[in-house]
Amino acid sequence: MVLTPDGFGRGYVGVEDGVIRRVEIGGPTPSDAIDLGDRIICPAFIDLHNHIVYGVYPRWQPAKKMKGRFDWRGKTRCKITVNAAPDPHYQTHVAAPHKVITNNGQNTWMLSRLATYGQIRALIGGATTAVIDADLSPDAASGFAPPGFVRDPDEWGARIWGILDPTCVPAFSAREVQSDRLVAGAAEIAAELEGGKAALLVHVGEGTDALSAHEFQAVVDRGLLTANTALIHALALTPKNWDAVRDKGATVVFSPTSNETLYGTTLNLNDVTTRNIPLALSPDWAITGSSSMLDELRYAALTFPQVSPEQWVRNCTEVPADFLRLRLGRIEAGAVADLLVISPNQLVATRADAAAEIARAMPKQLELALCAGDAIYGSPSWMGQLPTDRLATEELDVPEPGGTTFRRWIRIARDPVLPDLVRIVRTALSRQNVTLAPWWE
Repeated sequence: MVLTPDGFGRGYVGVEDGVIRRVEIGGPTPSDAIDLGDRIICPAFIDLHNHIVYGVYPRWQPAKKMKGRFDWRGKTRCKITVNAAPDPHYQTHVAAPHKVITNNGQNTWMLSRLATYGQIRALIGGATTAVIDADLSPDAASGFAPPGFVRDPDEWGARIWGILDPTCVPAFSAREVQSDRLVAGAAEIAAELEGGKAALLVHVGEGTDALSAHEFQAVVDRGLLTANTALIHALALTPKNWDAVRDKGATVVFSPTSNETLYGTTLNLNDVTTRNIPLALSPDWAITGSSSMLDELRYAALTFPQVSPEQWVRNCTEVPADFLRLRLGRIEAGAVADLLVISPNQLVATRADAAAEIARAMPKQLELALCAGDAIYGSPSWMGQLPTDRLATEELDVPEPGGTTFRRWIRIARDPVLPDLVRIVRTALSRQNVTLAPWWE
């Protein structure tokens, strides 16, 4: 059962050299096709906002709701102390251990292992593409390189800028005070955005305090609100701010689970939907957000029924693909063959039925994930029919509620890496008295 941008029905998807060459709904099926029965073939998810390297840390349930991100972070990226007494749990169980484990961000070998662990967690939830910090790219030379997540440069439609604190962006290129690292200036970034050479993901308005409310104006004043800008979180925006977002054609990235966990609220979804502002759905991170895109999709569809399941699926596929200018997120000829196969709980007859099944699916229902035509994750029965001569097949037992597990095969490198990966990360965390987070929770 194939979910295309405009249709749905029994059919097949023809893939060659990593690209979808043909999509047929109805009509004869090729003799060499793999029959998936009543399972649904849909586009793989694209995660625009996930601090994926932190996927190794256990879930955190704050004792109280915060007013803004500096209630727990303390400092900005420009070394300014906003809160001298931030949340102690985050500082003790995440910030301090992470600083030691990564040698204050200088240990790229360890960072690549943390990033790979987080990417596997994302894959279990249906993401084959995730935007992560440039310095967290997996170490391909060591075999830690899940395909898809960090795509080849020629696959991206433009350079991707990421800004955590917009008030810290200098007017022009500068060097950080405590390092020799070159920092791009607002004028440089804005010129690339307006010229269509770049896309910008910027954290803004993450909270309900005055500092959060001020960040949007900082983005505007620096010329960074464009059609190639995506605003992450945006809890503090006013109706007038949203008018400006609409007028500029910008996108918003919605992370409701993490917002509710940390701040007890999220953006007013009606402010976005009534203005037809493009909305992408992402988990933020696994510490306070969802474990994966599949979980965030399920939460959003259940919590915000005013948006149809079909649109929620688009918010995980077509919308982020369009923002990144990638030929992903759609099952159509010419698109990269990043696909999911999901087992529905009941027979589906319409596109709306299929979208509803996808939107409430659990990770166990994800039976196959393809990245550029390669089967990289899935149940042994399907993975065994899709051999590869490039990647090693490894077994992965994913935990379920109640203490049970379900088995999947995973192919992320030429040689087996999972036992070493888990051992390395678990050992590093245990030395800081931190428990490794499970693959899914």
